[in-house]
Amino acid sequence: MLSCFFSIFVFFLAITDTLTKCDSNQCSQEMDVTSIRVLSTITSIDGIQTGDYSFIYAQLLKELLLRMEFDQQNSKNEFINFFKETTELNQNNDMVELDKFGREYDKHSIIWWYTRPGFIHHTINEALRIQDVLNLLRMGFLIQKLHRQLEHISRNSDEVTSTLTVYLGQGLTYVDYGNLKKTANNEYLSFNTFISVNTNYEQAVKNARQALRDGFETAVLFSIIVESSTSISVPFACIDDLSYFDNSEDEYIFSINTVFRIEQVEALKGKNSILHVKLRPISIRDKHLRQIMQATRKNIEGSTLMFEMAKLIMLMEQYSTAEILYNRLLNETLQTDIENIELIYHQLATIREKKNDTVGAIDLYERTLEIAKSHRQMNDSIFQLILLKIAGLLQAQKKFDAAMERFQEALRLELQTTAPNYRQRSKIYNDIGVLLNEQKRYDESLGYQEKSLAIDREYTPNDHMNLAITYYNMASSYKNMKNYEMALAYYQEAIIHFQQTKPMPITNILNNHLFIAHILKELDRSDEAVQHAKTAAKLLRQTMSDTDPNDQVFIDRLEQMIDSVE
Repeated sequence: MLSCFFSIFVFFLAITDTLTKCDSNQCSQEMDVTSIRVLSTITSIDGIQTGDYSFIYAQLLKELLLRMEFDQQNSKNEFINFFKETTELNQNNDMVELDKFGREYDKHSIIWWYTRPGFIHHTINEALRIQDVLNLLRMGFLIQKLHRQLEHISRNSDEVTSTLTVYLGQGLTYVDYGNLKKTANNEYLSFNTFISVNTNYEQAVKNARQALRDGFETAVLFSIIVESSTSISVPFACIDDLSYFDNSEDEYIFSINTVFRIEQVEALKGKNSILHVKLRPISIRDKHLRQIMQATRKNIEGSTLMFEMAKLIMLMEQYSTAEILYNRLLNETLQTDIENIELIYHQLATIREKKNDTVGAIDLYERTLEIAKSHRQMNDSIFQLILLKIAGLLQAQKKFDAAMERFQEALRLELQTTAPNYRQRSKIYNDIGVLLNEQKRYDESLGYQEKSLAIDREYTPNDHMNLAITYYNMASSYKNMKNYEMALAYYQEAIIHFQQTKPMPITNILNNHLFIAHILKELDRSDEAVQHAKTAAKLLRQTMSDTDPNDQVFIDRLEQMIDSVE
């Protein structure tokens, strides 16, 4: 029985390790459809879930593109040259279109160019759909000009005074379909791209049906109710007189990232595979969304729009693109602008760390540290932050003495400050304790973790993750010392505090139940051990996919192993 239970323990470790390392970024299917983003209605910025931030980042990206200054002639030439040199153009057709675009750009309106089928229309929409920031910057002059022309038409045309309903029918990716199916009324929805709509309901339904015939598993019919064109948050205009198509009738365009409220989601009558989604553009006076946007906008404040763009790309986790932008900024920023030079090196170090280039990250953090010393007081909190980063990376390289030196340097700075940051102090004590535990210096490790715990108990609320982590780390030290009674007590405390944190960290709780099961087995309390293993299995089922057959195999095998122990 002991060997069987040990097998469960090892098997569980393998699965939870996979869960911990799993990359949360998912690749979108490459389909030429209008991508959508949904934001749940929430009461404060603290209520935003991780997935919802993509909605806000798309709005901020639009804002920055529209605020940037573009030289139309130079931007046009750079755009043409770049795509001629780097793109596999389609049997010279795209090359011909680019040449035509270069020669006749000023002869036609930007709406004419956008509605003309071919390279320009596809390239703009593709970059917007997948948020290819580098290409969006290359095409920013086009996006900005199209937005402003729509704005001009909207401002100078007759206002929509009676209710107008326009329609859009298209295919849906699995991700977008799932997002729409689970939405509730009054949530926000936005489209990444410019969207073309018209008043022809039957044609929109045909387009949705055609998408199904073209291979999409699902499709959607959007019915968009417009009450007043002047109250909409972004430009909305009829383009019949400017479209490439002479027979254009009642065709409208909403500018990029128009935000709507979802009023209803249901299956289209007689067509269960087509969703019918009723939308209404939000008002420019929508205070709720403005508050959410303003709270996030503060996180990307910078000295120039390009610095703000680079910060935004970091938040979007497009690290390779961010690295290109920060290297460009490094070349363009005066060396006397020491604060921005420090910021650039710090961000480049973070990018190297995110890309698992430990050596490169350490070098860049060290460079950031030297720059900071040249113009900051040593009581500045930035020094502790950088030292802890370097220490953690050195620890990952198993360079324990060098890591300890950096940890102790950070601790000295924190103890010397006249305005102590107790959470930071607790973290440093805890980090040192973890390092000592890794070196099997368990008594010393517990000494530092006790200091961390004393601070957390006094200054940290019970629902804070730090308190749970400290209990967890102390339990680990006791377990390594084979002091199972103490380890059990601290793991149980860790579970209590993990359960109080929001959002609840399921994987951490799962791991605690797993280790408690292992300890109870060592204490010959097999029945209790099995119960904790079952709880861990139940939590594991919550974290894994209901549809992935590989996940089901994992769970089924685990539950069989647990049953065999009973």
